[in-house]
Order: sequence, then structure tokens, then C-alpha cells
Amino acid sequence: MKEVLRTMLNLGLGTLVMTKEKAEQLVAELIKQGDISKDEGMSLVGELIEKGKKSEVEIKLKIEKILQDMVSKLDIPTRKEVSDLKAEINRLKKAANK
Repeated sequence: MKEVLRTMLNLGLGTLVMTKEKAEQLVAELIKQGDISKDEGMSLVGELIEKGKKSEVEIKLKIEKILQDMVSKLDIPTRKEVSDLKAEINRLKKAANK
């Protein structure tokens, strides 16, 4: 069981959905079964939480990159571009009304 958990950690599986409470429950079960010691358990909880945070950051960055690429490919104007166009329209309207 301990090796399966380590393999999952190394592959990054399940770390995103693992809350601190879930990690503690999982480790408590491993301690109860005698698969790991309390010291190993405490270390493992910290490792699970840290890997989960790292995975979350990495996935957020990947999602942002994918979205930026999609917006670029679809040629969707940015907020700044729309804002600039609105300002230019207002400037031209004022100039036309003079």
C-alpha cells in the first residue's frame, strides 16, 4: 500500500483533489495497518500537501497558456483592444460633432 501511494505521488495522480483532511485520513489508515510509522506518516502528509499545491500551480499555468493560445488563434480582441477602440470611437464622435 505504501509503495502504491508513493507511485501515485511520483506520477502526480490524485494530489490535486487531496485535501489536508483526506491526506491525514489516508496516512492514519496506513499507520493503523502498520504500513508506516507515525513519523513517516507526518512526513507523508506534508509531502502530499506540498505536491498537491505544486500540481495545482502547474495546472493553473498550463490552463492559462492553453486559454491564451486559444484566444490568440481565434483572434479575439483583448479587453485593452476593445477599450482602445471605444476610446477611439468616442474621440471620433467628438471630432465629428464640432
